[in-house]
Amino acid sequence: LRRQLAADSPDAYLPDLAASLNNLANRLSEVGQDGEDLAAGLISEFPVRWGQGFLLCRRAAVTERPFPRRAADAIAALEILDGEDAPEALAEVHGMLRELLSANPASFDQFWTAVHPGGYPGWLVLPDAVLRQVVDWLNAPTIRESAAYLESHRDLLGPAGVVALDEIGLRFPHEPRIEAHRQLLATAITEGVGAAYAPLLASDVP
Repeated sequence: LRRQLAADSPDAYLPDLAASLNNLANRLSEVGQDGEDLAAGLISEFPVRWGQGFLLCRRAAVTERPFPRRAADAIAALEILDGEDAPEALAEVHGMLRELLSANPASFDQFWTAVHPGGYPGWLVLPDAVLRQVVDWLNAPTIRESAAYLESHRDLLGPAGVVALDEIGLRFPHEPRIEAHRQLLATAITEGVGAAYAPLLASDVP
């Protein structure tokens, strides 16, 4: 039933299906059966392709599983979601891959470079601190406080700030503040924070 509901309405029911799938695989493993193969088969048969990527990502999040299986599933999820219009699921797998890289850099590198020999993309090595700073900047209550925050966190004016804003944009694809802040950041990088905020501050009513 959950598989059918998830296939018909993946946005609503995929998380429940992922939890059920993980529980089933764990129970089978506890009694000596191969829950890994069952889970892999059910995921590959799921009719919505981006849903396959989502389910693989949720399998990768099960910390009781061996690290190699988790890394392989997360990288496979990325390969699927990179070609799909599912930004929130892509954001989740990006976060999962960052977590795995942080947990075991040497082992992760073996799996990553086998598929992506060109090195790590910016989002994969993005520090959590930069993501938090961009969230704080987005949530600044006033224009003046927003400008002051960016001025005092000038590291956001580099590539990491751009990547972090893009990552948050994946997580919240319908949030209008993301695009507005992209424009602000682009202008601040090329012309300075003051120039970026000058039109907004000029029209700001105290």
